[in-house]
Amino acid sequence: MLKTGELYTLALNNPEAITPYKRMKNGEIYFFNSFKRLQRQGSTDEPTQLLFDEDWEPVPQEVTWQEALSAWIEGKTVIVTLSGNDKSTYRGRDTDNQCLQDNERTWTVTRQKLKYGKWFIE
Repeated sequence: MLKTGELYTLALNNPEAITPYKRMKNGEIYFFNSFKRLQRQGSTDEPTQLLFDEDWEPVPQEVTWQEALSAWIEGKTVIVTLSGNDKSTYRGRDTDNQCLQDNERTWTVTRQKLKYGKWFIE
């Protein structure tokens, strides 16, 4: 969870970043436009009455399974979801002898996950 001030600091320090963020107050999705102003997704509206300590959450963007596995190799956590509530989280660690282990302690990535899964980098 990020506060509004932290969100703006991230945007100013990472000018090429285009991560969308969910405004927890109302659940709407916003991103920083080219002028580094928060803009509601699908609209040209900017939020009104922003509070400095308001809560925001990054919205994970879907990536290919190849991008997700590369990120996992770099130590990042990746998530794959299938239809329904089937969700696996693979926590990356900075060690060369780690197996691809999901939150259910299984070590396999199935063909179904590769073919039909939606992959995200946390």
